[in-house]
Amino acid sequence: MFAYGQSTSLAKQVERLDRGLVAIRATTTRVFVSWRLFATDPDDIAFNVYRSGVKLNNTPITNATNFEDNTPLNGTYTVRHVINGTEFTDSKAASIWQQTF
Repeated sequence: MFAYGQSTSLAKQVERLDRGLVAIRATTTRVFVSWRLFATDPDDIAFNVYRSGVKLNNTPITNATNFEDNTPLNGTYTVRHVINGTEFTDSKAASIWQQTF
């Protein structure tokens, strides 16, 4: 069925998502940490990863949205995005999943 003379405007609805940070205990000495990249993020975005407030990476992470923490320690993880050398606020914290399902 066609309708002539009428125009409809469909606007894209964008969900309000957070970084979706997850931390998964991969082995007794390793935690896999992963987060979302948004479609609106600039190409040169980078990230810093923190465990219980302590920064884990020496330089901001580029071209990736995951990090392996070689530690037997437990804690909570956060990620901060970095744009043009400026670090922004923490993501929501993620506790370590002990079971990988």
